[in-house]
Amino acid sequence: MGHSIRGRLILVFIGLAVGPLLVIAILLAWLDYTALPQPALTGVSAPAVNPVAVTLILAVVMAGIAGALGFLFARRIVGPILALTESAGAIGDGDLTSPAQVVSDDEIGILAGTFNRMVRQLRDRTGALEHSVADRTKALATFAKVSRLSGILDEKQLAAEVVEQVRNAFNYYHAQIFFFDPTGENLILAGGSGEAGRILLADGYKLTKGQGLAGRAAESNAPVLAGDTSQDPGWLRNPLLPKTRSEVAVPIAVGDQVLGVLDAQHTLANGMTQADADLLQSIASQVAVAVRHARLYLPVQQVLEREARIASISRKIRETKTVEDALQVTVCELGRALDPREIRVVLSESPQAGPAESVPDDDN
Repeated sequence: MGHSIRGRLILVFIGLAVGPLLVIAILLAWLDYTALPQPALTGVSAPAVNPVAVTLILAVVMAGIAGALGFLFARRIVGPILALTESAGAIGDGDLTSPAQVVSDDEIGILAGTFNRMVRQLRDRTGALEHSVADRTKALATFAKVSRLSGILDEKQLAAEVVEQVRNAFNYYHAQIFFFDPTGENLILAGGSGEAGRILLADGYKLTKGQGLAGRAAESNAPVLAGDTSQDPGWLRNPLLPKTRSEVAVPIAVGDQVLGVLDAQHTLANGMTQADADLLQSIASQVAVAVRHARLYLPVQQVLEREARIASISRKIRETKTVEDALQVTVCELGRALDPREIRVVLSESPQAGPAESVPDDDN
């Protein structure tokens, strides 16, 4: 066990205090010794001793020893403090990879250990924040891309584009979109990512309301999260997606009207969290707006196209010179517009005779 910082300070103070006292004691003892009468030496000449010089030499030696001891003790205290100060300065400059050195188990060592734990927590939180910012940036980019897809009037094309954007942006295992059929009872797969999605689309994959996570989300008009699918009794296993370990399904709804479901899956248990559910719900809301826009616009577009086609046929008929030409134009234009298997033109010979019998036009 190492000495505590309080013990080190006591040793330093003792060294600094005892050193001068020891020097003074030695000086006094030497002075007393030189003051004693020296016995006469007969026959031998005594060497000349300079008491002052010896005293000064001893004083310098003892002072040096006391200073060296004080310096060593002080260095053992100040050194770790300086190292901790340098580490704190590096952290302040943004370098989170410079931990403080723990060289003892005294108060300074405990402080260094606490400082290192604080740095690790700060590094972890910074990493989590950076990850969150990256996810938010991806989400914003995906929102922007989905918003640009609002001009797509074909629901299957819209669904295919959205699932690819979602899967690629968040690196999900699989993404898919369902829309309700006209009865409002079955969810029909409209778009799925990857090879599994292609096969499911070709097979006309569908779910009933309340079946699986997607069916539950459609029935409740609320997100359904399975962090660990093995622990969810209502989870529906798909043999084409064997690696699914977590899943989120969110409703595509406008108010209380549920149009479909956006579903995403991950290969890791707890790989899907509430944050994913919130992000997907925001995307699903934009998809709902796009789908409603397409459904409202499509009938209007069909009416406009029909009226434009009628106007075009009428103009071409007016430009003909004979009845035969008018009939020929009518048959050709209707054939292009309606694509029927057979077109018949019925002419009445007399207005008073009532409807005439149908006469097939073998050529048209």
